[in-house]
Amino acid sequence: MLAQHVFLIILIMVGSLCSVLWSLQPEEQLRQTQEVRIHRAATVIFH
Repeated sequence: MLAQHVFLIILIMVGSLCSVLWSLQPEEQLRQTQEVRIHRAATVIFH
């Protein structure tokens, strides 16, 4: 139960971080960095 809450909090934090970065960076560069971040987050969460 606690793990689900922590996971949701992390998702919210990552989402807000991505929205901040999206307003700062050009679209193409953002797309690459966001894909890398999502991939890293997925590997950290699922391994």
